[in-house]
Amino acid sequence: MDRWFSNDNYCTEIRNTSFVPYFILLGVSENPLWQKTFSLIVLLIFVFILLGNLTPSLLVCSDSRLHTPMYFFLVNLSILDMSYATTTLCTVIKFYLTGDQTISLKACIAQIYLYVSFVNCEVFLLAAMSFDRYVAICNPLQYPLIMTSRSCSLMLLITFLLGFSDPLFLIVSISRLSCFKTVTVNHFFCDLRAFIQLSCNSIAFVDYLMLTEAAIFCLPSLLSTMISYLYIIRAILKICVVSGRQKAFSTCSSQLIIVILYYTIIFCLYLRPISMPTTSYDKLFTLLYTAGTPLVNPLIYSLKNEDVKSAFRRIFKRRQNY
Repeated sequence: MDRWFSNDNYCTEIRNTSFVPYFILLGVSENPLWQKTFSLIVLLIFVFILLGNLTPSLLVCSDSRLHTPMYFFLVNLSILDMSYATTTLCTVIKFYLTGDQTISLKACIAQIYLYVSFVNCEVFLLAAMSFDRYVAICNPLQYPLIMTSRSCSLMLLITFLLGFSDPLFLIVSISRLSCFKTVTVNHFFCDLRAFIQLSCNSIAFVDYLMLTEAAIFCLPSLLSTMISYLYIIRAILKICVVSGRQKAFSTCSSQLIIVILYYTIIFCLYLRPISMPTTSYDKLFTLLYTAGTPLVNPLIYSLKNEDVKSAFRRIFKRRQNY
């Protein structure tokens, strides 16, 4: 078995995926000290991600005044952030705690599927959230009629159905790969691009499939999100009160910046030819949206919100009275 790791030419030795015992995650660096330091930082970030997303979610669930469509979507956004952060960062934490950098083929494919599904769900959810804000700001009188609990639940159902069904064809395609050049994955988790680059088989179809799915699913979501925010900004500019306009624009611009960065990083990483090798910059950008986005989203969407702050104060006063 050790002969599998002696060189980089494995095409003649690994012809059947059933004979691949496991893959080795290279991580961020081959330097053990830097690897340990990075893993410790990721562990701390992961704890803050859980705390930052669980706190507003529990707050929304416990305060009936926050049972509105906007916070309904925010809770689900927090769930998705925690989900794909857990899916990716736990491999780094596992290495830090156990020193084990291996992952089985089935676990690797499962990680790819879950990760892509959660990212897709967040893309669709961001579109739903932008539509919610568009109706609230541009058509406030129609808001209670349009954003009912039934319509919100339906949008969420469509979000998860599309998110988890979109990568199925892609996962079936990569699960049929039968030849690998190496068992070393040049990433800190089983990233889709890094995994496909290991294959000796032709990956042109997989490359085409990724571009097609992005064009069919991600591009319309991006366009609908951007159009919603353009209408929102236009409505904000019509507000006569300067303070109200500044407050609304501050919140809207923060959310729009997060959306733009999120899409920009995803498109830069996954809409390039698969033949381009994975670099340290790819790992850094991946870390930005697997760890950075779930860390920042609660601050942008929840903790800066006055309703959430008021709910915090009410619960704090309630605790003091007891």
